[in-house]
Amino acid sequence: MNFNEAVQYIYSLTNLEVSRDKKIPESGIENVKKALEYLQLDFFSIPTFHIAGTKGKGTVSTIVAYLLSKKGNNVGLFTSPHLLSMTERISILNNGEVFFMTQEEFEDVYLEVREAKEKLNIDLTTFDFLTVMAMVYFVSKKVDYIVLEVGLGGRLDSTNFCMPKVCGITLIDYDHTKILGDTLEKIAYEKCGIIKNGVPVVSMYQKESVREVISNVAREKNSKITFIDDVYKVEEVKISRNGTFARIKNLVDNKVFDIGTSLIGEHFVWNILMAFEMIQEVLLLEYSLLNDVNPPMRGRFEVIKRKPFVVFDVAHTPLSIEKSILTFISLASTPRVLAISILKDKEIDKISKVLSNFEKEFKEVYVLRIGDPNDGSEILKEKLKSLGIKALVIDDVNFIPDADTLFVGSFRSYGLVKGGYASF
Repeated sequence: MNFNEAVQYIYSLTNLEVSRDKKIPESGIENVKKALEYLQLDFFSIPTFHIAGTKGKGTVSTIVAYLLSKKGNNVGLFTSPHLLSMTERISILNNGEVFFMTQEEFEDVYLEVREAKEKLNIDLTTFDFLTVMAMVYFVSKKVDYIVLEVGLGGRLDSTNFCMPKVCGITLIDYDHTKILGDTLEKIAYEKCGIIKNGVPVVSMYQKESVREVISNVAREKNSKITFIDDVYKVEEVKISRNGTFARIKNLVDNKVFDIGTSLIGEHFVWNILMAFEMIQEVLLLEYSLLNDVNPPMRGRFEVIKRKPFVVFDVAHTPLSIEKSILTFISLASTPRVLAISILKDKEIDKISKVLSNFEKEFKEVYVLRIGDPNDGSEILKEKLKSLGIKALVIDDVNFIPDADTLFVGSFRSYGLVKGGYASF
């Protein structure tokens, strides 16, 4: 059994990342618990952070792990999806550096989990299987903390087996509406399924109706709830092609402090604040730790090329795409080019309307076709056409002219974009 065969087997299981219309199995969490129990994993004493939401949950999860690691801790981080290799989903952070699971380690842990699955004769989805693998790996590495990013929703998600020290709810937006619900309130309720009795909750700023849902669930669970915009105010922010600086005021103790980060965009400041506040529920950190926040993240408004200015951002909801475009416009020179990749289950109507608001800001718009059965490039092209926007569908980034370019959309297009500019 080699690495590629292991990956192929894991993908052969029910894969909700590909089978976009399938419901999350009700038995998923229980089967994950059975596998963990069979493997006799002693993870209950490891402090765990559990993070759900629509936008920024991967970023917040990574920043939580990064900040904890800067205090001398070994931190296990489980995120999804991956950009280039499945090994990226399971990593250890130490002193700000990330160490992905090696292919050899992946093979060994895979065999343990597959044996458990077959001995117990239980169904595990692709994500269930990887969740169990992550826990096996973290326990074997004797990590000090574990950070789990929810895969889909929250209430029925594989990661919801855990009893965390603190829960996080990042920004709620429209995504996976066929599974989670067609309103922000329904989506929020599913995300709030991770809230446990008596476990503190930290939430990103939210729309008022979403805030009410989160508050009600926290109240029912007797859980302390903190909304990040009740605690912090961004008094000043400066964004450049090299990163972001912000001056922050703590509205509780009136202290003022600075955030400096290599991440580009004001929304990352809020992600850092949310991660910081989550950790404060478990371990007190000093504000000075935020002066130089450089988490090991790819695909989040990542500068692929300096001249011309080429950026890749995995933004794929209406709100996140809007924020990404606004940040890019503030930094890029004209003429500008926009390229977007999309899966057909995304909010294409809402995303098209967002793009139409910025039509005059871009000289050309391209829709990047990706090798995925759920590719939605033709659907998006036709929707943009109905709004009077001409967009060309392409398979190769080399068709894009030499200009400042923003790539937004699916994780699955990262390799295509990164590879396309590798020779430049």
